[in-house]
This record gives sequence, structure tokens and C-alpha cells, in this order.
Amino acid sequence: LMSLNSALETFPPAVESCEDEVALCDLLNVRTLDWGFDTLAHPTDDLLAIVTEVFDYLELPVRFGIPRDVLLRFLEQVAERYNENPYHNFSHAVDVAQITLALLVRGEAIDLFTELDVFVLITAAVCHDVDHPGLNNSYLVNTRHPLATQYNDSSVLEKYHLDVTGSLLADSQTDIFCGLSHSERLEAWNSLQQIILATDMALHKEITDEFRERLGSGSMLSRRRQHDRLLGLKMVMKCADLGNVTRPWEVGMPWSHKLAEECILQ
Repeated sequence: LMSLNSALETFPPAVESCEDEVALCDLLNVRTLDWGFDTLAHPTDDLLAIVTEVFDYLELPVRFGIPRDVLLRFLEQVAERYNENPYHNFSHAVDVAQITLALLVRGEAIDLFTELDVFVLITAAVCHDVDHPGLNNSYLVNTRHPLATQYNDSSVLEKYHLDVTGSLLADSQTDIFCGLSHSERLEAWNSLQQIILATDMALHKEITDEFRERLGSGSMLSRRRQHDRLLGLKMVMKCADLGNVTRPWEVGMPWSHKLAEECILQ
């Protein structure tokens, strides 16, 4: 698994935006893997189509027997559960899912993972900030927010996002894990927990230090070792979650403004 900076060197320049009106499907064929993709330029209906295309590009519905109506209801419910925060909203979720796909395919990180790993990673990308209140963990803990009490002041938001995701997967109408065997479901849920918890910045140094140590030792991550795959999944998720700052200036800068706005509101 290459580092984000190394991966970026392999990406072609952003595709120029089209002047004329084109069908959304044509736009998706060009943009889904484009590092210059501008998620903020699209309304919610387009975002739902884009994130559905991410699942379809990887053939996840076919490979894991996800009924079309279940997938669409799941994504619609996830979109509805995201709040209208300046930064932590459904646009951010789709942005992270699109960057994840680009890292998997153009960055060739997909070679490290099993098909189930990839399914879980995309699911985590879409759900990792679901129902985010627009407040960070430190604020919740210091103000004795009920969520902080519920989750014992530890990875408060990340555990809450997992619970919300779990409630959707527990509903047969939105259970995109419905085609998994019992053992696959247990593995998927365990991986989903670890990937979403890895987005807690309090764990950032621990995870990145382990990754750097592995790279520095010359010992490559192995697809045969589950721990290695999980470390790779966490790193791809972290790169995607923070990846908007590496997009072209005109695409990435608005995200920085939105993050600052959300911090000021807090």
C-alpha cells in the first residue's frame, strides 16, 4: 500500500468541467475516479446517484447479493441521517467514498484487500460521520454532553456513528449485509467497527506510527494477514477522510472554509 502522496503522483490531472449539459451517467463515468471531483457542486439527488455508482463500479451489489431496493433505501436513510452541518454532512460522506474508490483503483490499494474488505470499507466511508452533531469529541466531553456520558468519554462520536450504522443494518429494509453468511457478517461488523473508530483523531498517531514502522522496516503489508489488511483499511479510510485538502485548490479550499465555519459555530 503506497502512501497518499505517492498515490497522488500516479493520478492524472483533473478532468476539465463540461460546458454543456451532459447526462449524469456520462459525468459519473468520467468523474467517479477523478481526483479533481467536486462533490460540493452536486445536489443531494446527484450525490445519491454518485455514491450508488461507487457501489456499482466495484460490483458490490452483485458480489454480495444486495437487492437494489435495499441498497437504495440504505443510502437514502444514511443521507437523511446526516445533518445540515457546514462540513460533516452527506456531501462529506460522498466525498470520502469517492476518494476511497480512487485510492482503491488508481492507487491500487485494492490489491491488498479481499472483496469483503472492500465492501466494508466503502460502507464505512459512507457511514463514518452519520448523524454528526457538528461538535467535536473534546467539546462533547468538556460540556458533559449526554453522548459523552453514554460512551464513557472515549471515541464518543465514532461509537455513536457505529451505533447509527448498526441500527440501519439491523433493519431488514436497509440491511445491505443481508447476503453475507454468519461468519462473513461477524467479520464485516468487526472490520467496520475498527475502520470507523480509526477516524478518531485521538488515535491518529498510534495508527500512523504503526504504518510508518511497517514501511520503515521494509516489511510490506500482506493480504494473507488480517491484521495487515485492517491496518491498510484504516490508512485508506484516514487518507480519504482527510483527503479533500489534497484535491486541486479550487476544489479543496471550499472544504477548508466549511470546516472553519463549523468550528466557529461550535
